[in-house]
Amino acid sequence: MGRLSIIMSAAVTAGLWSAAAAASDNRGAAADQRPYQQISEQRRADVAPQLRQETQHPAPPRRQIRWHEPPRAPAALAPSPLVPPPAPLRLDGPRAAAYSPRSLVIDLSRNAQEGEAIRMIADMLLGMDIEQTKAEFIRVPSLVRSYGRAHGVDTSAYLDAYGGWAAKNEFDRAAVQQRFFAQVLEPRLRHARKPPLEVTILYPVTLGEYDGSRFPVAATTSRKNDYDTSIGVPGLNKSVILDLPGRMPEFLPMDQQSARTLIAEIRNRRLYLSAAVRMTGIGTDRYGRPSMKGEVVDAAFYRDQAHGRFVAAVGAPAPPDMTFKIPPAGNLVLPIGVAGDGTNAQKMLAMLAIRENGFSGRMGGNNEAAFTRAFAPAPLYEQYFDTSSRWITRNELELARLRQRFQTDVVQPVIGQAPKLPVEMSFLWPMQLGTYDGDSFPLSFNGRGFTTTIRLSNFGYHELRIGLLGSPPADLPMPPPQAEALLATAGNRAVYLRVDALLTHMHGDLLTGRIRRATLFADIETTRPVASFDDFNDVRPAMLGHGDRLEPHGPLSLTPETLDLLTLRNAPQALDEERWTAWLNRRLQVEQTVGRADADASDDPWGPFFPVAFSQREVTQQTRDAFRSWSLARAAGLPDRYRLRQELFVEAGKPSPVFQAARSGEILVPLGRQIAPCKPVMRLPKEAGLFTVDLTEQQLGQRSSALRLTGEYDLVGYQFDQGKCTLEMRPVRVVAATAEGDALATIEMGRAEIAAIEAKRQAAEEATAADAAKQEQEKRDRAVRQEQERQREQEAQRRALAEASEAAGARYDILGIKLGMTPERAEEIAREHLGDVVALADPEMGSDPSKTQFDHGRLFVQAETGEQIGLYLVDGAVAGVFRHLDLAGKSITYGDLNTLLYEKYGEPTLGRDRKSGWIPGSTDARGCAYGVVLSGNASWTDETGKRVQSIRQNDRLISLYGIRPFSIDCGVILTNDISAEGPDRPARSVDTLLLDTRRRTQPNRSADAEVKF
Repeated sequence: MGRLSIIMSAAVTAGLWSAAAAASDNRGAAADQRPYQQISEQRRADVAPQLRQETQHPAPPRRQIRWHEPPRAPAALAPSPLVPPPAPLRLDGPRAAAYSPRSLVIDLSRNAQEGEAIRMIADMLLGMDIEQTKAEFIRVPSLVRSYGRAHGVDTSAYLDAYGGWAAKNEFDRAAVQQRFFAQVLEPRLRHARKPPLEVTILYPVTLGEYDGSRFPVAATTSRKNDYDTSIGVPGLNKSVILDLPGRMPEFLPMDQQSARTLIAEIRNRRLYLSAAVRMTGIGTDRYGRPSMKGEVVDAAFYRDQAHGRFVAAVGAPAPPDMTFKIPPAGNLVLPIGVAGDGTNAQKMLAMLAIRENGFSGRMGGNNEAAFTRAFAPAPLYEQYFDTSSRWITRNELELARLRQRFQTDVVQPVIGQAPKLPVEMSFLWPMQLGTYDGDSFPLSFNGRGFTTTIRLSNFGYHELRIGLLGSPPADLPMPPPQAEALLATAGNRAVYLRVDALLTHMHGDLLTGRIRRATLFADIETTRPVASFDDFNDVRPAMLGHGDRLEPHGPLSLTPETLDLLTLRNAPQALDEERWTAWLNRRLQVEQTVGRADADASDDPWGPFFPVAFSQREVTQQTRDAFRSWSLARAAGLPDRYRLRQELFVEAGKPSPVFQAARSGEILVPLGRQIAPCKPVMRLPKEAGLFTVDLTEQQLGQRSSALRLTGEYDLVGYQFDQGKCTLEMRPVRVVAATAEGDALATIEMGRAEIAAIEAKRQAAEEATAADAAKQEQEKRDRAVRQEQERQREQEAQRRALAEASEAAGARYDILGIKLGMTPERAEEIAREHLGDVVALADPEMGSDPSKTQFDHGRLFVQAETGEQIGLYLVDGAVAGVFRHLDLAGKSITYGDLNTLLYEKYGEPTLGRDRKSGWIPGSTDARGCAYGVVLSGNASWTDETGKRVQSIRQNDRLISLYGIRPFSIDCGVILTNDISAEGPDRPARSVDTLLLDTRRRTQPNRSADAEVKF
């Protein structure tokens, strides 16, 4: 940003405030309101300040502010050329309104429904459609009073004291309405002024904390500090939107002495920004609100609302920047995991991704809005999206047209400037220096390679994965003097690797490329280079030419690619055209994909076949022929010895066979996805099963570990038959190493080694048989002791749970009703709590005799509230009690209910949510709590002996609650179940249940059971 310059003469500065104070004291009220013409001319002569706009859009060039002494008041007031007087109006109403230029001021610090400007705007808007205005006045009579009050019209002849039309019936009302329209409304609206209209809008602003050179300015009428505002207009139900482009100044530059004087002369740090506005059009905005469009012609700061104490000229706001924000051309740098501005690089990546894949679909529909906000000017954004980043229309036909125009006017101008792949870009990765060993620094890199995920949600795409072919440098060779100097400059041993890459291909959300060069820097600003790494050069692709016989550039592993080459050499008839095409596509994916899982991804000694920027759509018949020729050349150069990597889990001091299945004759080789239509099988000689890995705990470093086995094998023969590829292999040697690559053992497989292993194996088998018999007896003895101990522990646990359950039965109660209480006392408590109740008896027995159920009981229902208390009786005592409480219409939350429950019953053994349980007599608290169900539509017996599941009281149907048959035996349980949508939402109901699950009704019910109410 350029520096903001202020030009102020010392004389003007010294006399600025004194002149203003003198003018304020000596001039009267009329003189304080100086003509707007002088102020306006003075502003136009000034150079308005360029005010920094702290938004996401680039700021226009700064301008200078010149400070001036306030102009003196002239002898007579002259009309302002910015606000010309309207033509004389001839009105037939009860009062002729005269619009004065001095009255065309909208003061937003006061009641905005007052003044000539408001009345003129009201008539302009209401006069757009007079018939619609009449209909609205008829529908809302209060608009008549607000319109009449604003225009000085007495409406008592048209409205009664209550704000309705002054009429006794519909005929009188129609006559009163027509009289109001003919005498008051129509004459004014027919003579309403048409745009353009020039007014003055006074915005109250507040000064922020002075920072030594300027005041921050905050408008009290707008969060964005723009000129847009809304005003209330008499006669309209909705506020009128004043659509004024441009932003207010965000800062008021001022020297320290002038700032002190200004703060001392104003109250509450309040200034007023006077804006001369030219209204050019009227209508409605996209939300259907009345709107007036215009422009700010001039603006200035004042200390008061009378325009008599001038502070500084502002001028008209700069026009909005309508250019697209495209990242500059050139090599962009993207920081990865370090501080730095990578916005331009991220923009470039988003442009590439959107051009290749379209907009991302993972952002809930806000991708186009984020794209527009990042690349397009702000006025263009407002043409398509609202403040919530949604399309401005919901109509599907209009939305289709809007999207089409969006593609043409916004998307294409941006992505049309995106370069085509390949594209050069640099990435900055952090690295860490290890301990210097006298020759070099080890370099640690956070990650497995040059791969990363870039989030682009702020630019219209969800995320993009970057993958560069190559490995980070592992160490940094350096002489001691240079190493000492590097440690002195690299803070916390942090260095930074800038990788210059060529991005070549995009597969969906994966963008791949190759590294051109890499440079290590000692600082994040990349100004102090340390070393360069130039071993990332591309290899010439084989598609451009190769020999008739190609040999691998190193040891060849058994991989899907190797198996396909062996099949091509020994059974070429197994590969048809479809498999050749699949092979070419797999090779293309292998060369263009980073982080692939195939075994040959990190060990492929053949080199690349495809050029750097080659893509699937560029494959031709010539490409297929070249790939077939290259594969035949590789098959001709296959060696006789191969390498195979395996994993083996070993235990210290216990020999582990290298080839677990060698004695069966064949080993299935898990290679991955090969093209050849066969299952790869490796056949080894039987003596290979004798070889083992035997390591001590000291060698292994722990008691057990997984080792990596790297074996070398000679290929003796190859056989393709009925979907099986049999590889006759003879093992030569196997190296067992740790996961870090440290070799622990090397196993040679010659004839002498085989004989020694056989003798050792026979002796070991005899010793093992004797030891096995001894261990078996010890195992049986140990099992007997463990079973006896388990039985003792279970018996002790049962006793403890039973004691806890008995204590809970004596401690817990519901409204004072406890287990074991007599039915008469429990019924007395229930009736005392509920008051007037409906009583029912004896719940219905279930059909399953294996489940616990009750056939004796009482149910009491409060008809007014729906609250229910149920009692279940066994052997003349209470065995269970529940309470159902309907909380519909109340504001208590289930969090409040839980607080009350925990205060009474203590901490639950199950849950602290909608379902709570106090179950001390079982270890399965959840099974016990959910094993008993209390629900509605339970069957009880009413006064007439009839089975009912609900009762109707006071036109209200109440469903009866009861306990369903259950099969648990958990002792005494107390549960609470709350029905609610959330912890802060009102609860609908609460069910509390206290039950002894060990008590149940005998299967044979007494024939003379008495029903009491």
